[in-house]
Amino acid sequence: MSIFSHLAGSGEALFDDYTNYQAAYFEKMAKTISTGLRINPMKHILNSSGIARFPQFQYEMVRLGIGLYGFDPSGFVLDLKTVMTLKARISRIKTITEGNTVGYDRRWKALRTSNIATISIGYADGLRRQAGNGKWQVLIHGSRVDIVGSICMDMTMVDVTDIPGVQEGDEVTIFGEVNRADKLAEVYQTIPYEVFTGISSRVKRTYIME
Repeated sequence: MSIFSHLAGSGEALFDDYTNYQAAYFEKMAKTISTGLRINPMKHILNSSGIARFPQFQYEMVRLGIGLYGFDPSGFVLDLKTVMTLKARISRIKTITEGNTVGYDRRWKALRTSNIATISIGYADGLRRQAGNGKWQVLIHGSRVDIVGSICMDMTMVDVTDIPGVQEGDEVTIFGEVNRADKLAEVYQTIPYEVFTGISSRVKRTYIME
């Protein structure tokens, strides 16, 4: 049995007074319940940001949410490891000449002869259109390359002109330990939670146990 509450603003210093008020009120109510029922239940109030910023309120338990994936929304530097990576494959590579365009509405034009790779992911998989046309980069052979043109439903195009030895079938990292999902969340103007939960069910999940 436990008593719990949730901190509404633990990730923002602006709301520290309110967070301390919430914690004090929680302690008062927990004491009232414990005294009235003659029990001593465990207490928990901290989310990931609260764990980072308010260790004095850890009580018997804490609730590590987004921190499990390696992110601290409070901005504090914690020793967290990114544990979720989104990958795709290069389906096709095509050379286009200067002046040709890529994608719906011709939103990207080649300023030189370019090698354009089509990768096997689109907005139906969870890579939003906001990341298109240079707003986000993916990793191929350890190098960052721009998304070019509009992201399609089932595929995305990237410029691999400057990546030597790139081939069809090569692995592409959309986000992971290097190009982190919290940065992609900034492109989407949202939070990492929404990046993760937005990955559709048709994307294969592979779980690695250490």
